[in-house]
Amino acid sequence: MSMWVNALYVPEDPVSCSREIIRRHPLATLIATDPLRIAHMPMLWREDAQGAAQLVGHIPHVDPIAKALTSNGIATAVFPGPQTYVSPNWYKSVGLPTYNYTPVHISGHVTQLSESDLRTHLLELTYEHEQMYSASGCPAWAFNDQAKTRMELLLPRIAGFTIAVENLDVKMKLGQNRDVDDNRSVAAVLASQAGEQSEIAVLMNEMTTIASPADNKR
Repeated sequence: MSMWVNALYVPEDPVSCSREIIRRHPLATLIATDPLRIAHMPMLWREDAQGAAQLVGHIPHVDPIAKALTSNGIATAVFPGPQTYVSPNWYKSVGLPTYNYTPVHISGHVTQLSESDLRTHLLELTYEHEQMYSASGCPAWAFNDQAKTRMELLLPRIAGFTIAVENLDVKMKLGQNRDVDDNRSVAAVLASQAGEQSEIAVLMNEMTTIASPADNKR
């Protein structure tokens, strides 16, 4: 399973780009086949000592996808990434409405986690999210004895797993088919907004090369 990506929208470093998108937007649409099952769970990007990358996640045993992951052996994770509508009013020249978006698709073989590794994953998942939000001024939460006891009770009900990053597609559609003035104008509007809009503005401003074919403006 792969996603077609226009060459204009392929980043210079797909792996680093995907890693950062997943770090900031970890909620994945998880897809298994035979039979087709779909779920939504946060996942972490991890690399071993040899640099091999994998996604780490968990799912309740009661969810049918848990059995599909075990029996099928291959899964796909789709991360939407930041996205936003782009109005033609924001261009310097004539244009049409469009969307800027940054999806990441990863597929590979599934490996089940031991209970010990699952415990480690849940602690890491919590820590990373708490650190992300504490950076914006929210006090970080830490596991206390009650929380640890609750987690131990739930561990037998959860399946932990990894997906090897064997196939990776990332599409950074950020206005590469517009000229520099158009993109600066759009980025300025988005930068004044909150959330994903301002994040797209940052990504647009980081683009190093912008193609602007006269017959391909949208």
